[in-house]
Amino acid sequence: MTTIADRARERVSSEAEAVERRLEAIETFERRVRDIPVDQPNVSASRATNGMVPTLVRETTPAGRAGDTTDRCAVVRREFARTIEPHSTADIGHEETLVETIAAEFTDDVALALTTGGEWTQSVKTAVLERTAERRSEADGMRTALEAERQSVRNAIDVVDDVTEILLSVTEGSLLDWGFDRLRKKHERLETAHERLESLLETRQRTLSETANRYRKGGHRHRSIVEYLYAEFRVTYPIVSIATRLCRLCRQCQRTLRDQLTRRV
Repeated sequence: MTTIADRARERVSSEAEAVERRLEAIETFERRVRDIPVDQPNVSASRATNGMVPTLVRETTPAGRAGDTTDRCAVVRREFARTIEPHSTADIGHEETLVETIAAEFTDDVALALTTGGEWTQSVKTAVLERTAERRSEADGMRTALEAERQSVRNAIDVVDDVTEILLSVTEGSLLDWGFDRLRKKHERLETAHERLESLLETRQRTLSETANRYRKGGHRHRSIVEYLYAEFRVTYPIVSIATRLCRLCRQCQRTLRDQLTRRV
């Protein structure tokens, strides 16, 4: 039987695979963009502004190299469409133009610089690579956080499976057929199971309160990652939910056993 903990494990694995594919796409885009040479600057335009460039868009005035008509910004856009865009728009639920997607990933300024007919200058290239590095760092951080969540869920499932087995064995048969010693041992097994569940809950709460990507810009609570992962679940915190429910079952069974133990004294 598939439990909510098993579903959580499947969800984490699915998201980890998606993040891995996104990270690979970002790295591919970054590698290809680095290999695209910049256009020669428009000398007259640079003199007119005394070398000061207010924005990315104003610097990218048409200049071009002699005999070279390659639109390198168009090349960058195509590479973006082939690599990052499919992963960026996979789960947004609505259509989005390429310009909108570039803006969402790299800021409005970069999107304008790449789509308004300007040149592929060094500052535009630097801006694109800087934004790409940020997305790569975020994806890498998410991969690390998902691996931590995967391990946390895996450990939780081990405990849940063991406790479920104990509950099934303890409730098997009729209480009237058990002697005092057997009832006492079953009560002790339930106490051990309950302690394991409490330890699991404490560990899980610590994990939820930790800051993911603590050494990266924009670090956030692991709790926010969990809320994102299980947003479509019946409960937001499936591991906490199933562990809490099993804790209650252990206590209920223990009360029943204690009632039988007192009758045999």
